[in-house]
Amino acid sequence: AFSLNTWQHIVYVWSMRPTKTLVTYANGASIGSVSHSLSGILNSVNPMYLGSYNGGEYSQWFNGKIGIIRLYNSALNSGQVLANYNQTKGIYGL
Repeated sequence: AFSLNTWQHIVYVWSMRPTKTLVTYANGASIGSVSHSLSGILNSVNPMYLGSYNGGEYSQWFNGKIGIIRLYNSALNSGQVLANYNQTKGIYGL
């Protein structure tokens, strides 16, 4: 659970190797992971949406502000996630 009206640094690391996992980080620390069975994160049929689920088809819009979005072409390790958090946390008073 997160506090209202408080910035959070949330990172999702999707990887295929060595295992197919999605790891969630909050403020530089891992808070859990799940396995997936997808062959890839990108597809040529549907666009990627940020701040909504499936382009708002199900009226599940993010009700807040998004400060920084970064997409990488490889999975970050925990040290890289923490370094990104430490580098930008001052901007948001964390």
